[in-house]
Amino acid sequence: MATKAAKGPLGGKLSDSIADAYDAAAIREDSEVADEQHDEGNRKLPAKGMQVHEEYSMYGHFQFLKNLLRRVEKLRFFPDQDSGMRAACFAAFAQDIKARRVDAFFVRLTKEMTVDKKRAALASAKAGFKAVQDAAPGLEPKDVERIMMKAEIARSVVLGKWSDRWCMHPMPNMSEPKKAMCWLTDLGDYDEDHTARLFLKASLAGIDNFFQRVRRSINPLERPLLTASKNRRTWYGFSPYNPAMVGKLLDIYRVMHNFVETGKDGMSPAVRLGLVKTIFLPEDVLYFTSHRPVLTPAR
Repeated sequence: MATKAAKGPLGGKLSDSIADAYDAAAIREDSEVADEQHDEGNRKLPAKGMQVHEEYSMYGHFQFLKNLLRRVEKLRFFPDQDSGMRAACFAAFAQDIKARRVDAFFVRLTKEMTVDKKRAALASAKAGFKAVQDAAPGLEPKDVERIMMKAEIARSVVLGKWSDRWCMHPMPNMSEPKKAMCWLTDLGDYDEDHTARLFLKASLAGIDNFFQRVRRSINPLERPLLTASKNRRTWYGFSPYNPAMVGKLLDIYRVMHNFVETGKDGMSPAVRLGLVKTIFLPEDVLYFTSHRPVLTPAR
């Protein structure tokens, strides 16, 4: 069992939640296997198809990413704290990590904070920012943030069986008001400024926003509702009778998101990654044709 560290710069609840996750992984026979899979004896096998172990899917996913993103110059992974995800990432990108093409960070957020507590966290961060800025007039905001990040790194604490070092992000926002980070691929060859810039990028906001858009766009994936009954029963009215429909709906959404929808830069995710050079319309996907202009993504 991993021993919990003192509260330190992470704060009690956040530090405890990180330590608890390490404890749960350490007591499993295989730390890379999800905890839920130990209850397999009470689960019914699917009537159709087959059941795939979560870790197999995870390893396959990272191998797929390695091939898909082979032309991308730099990759930064910011997963939630999960020992299996770390192992899968390292297995697929071991050589790229050694070549300093890939870096990975655990990111952990404090959940269920009230709006007032979030605003208080932001106000405290702004006060700290102003104090550093007043002490060194003329610095650009990005330089102030880097100085604050280096100070947080210096105050990092060791947690868990694997002696991972965690520190806080100095510039929170309303979606991530209290955020701790752990650099998983530290080989000791980056200077302090480079290291601080990497830490400042760590965030789960992108994937959280994507999941929220998926749930809002696909009704069967909406969160279940608590009813007004005495026992507060959960209502799964949007859930499909056939779970296979979820996979089909996600396939449609994935194509639309990656190849059709564009961001503020006018590019789709596929163009941005250099996978294609064309912006597609739904008709192009349906009829396997394209008359869109060819784009050259900015590098």
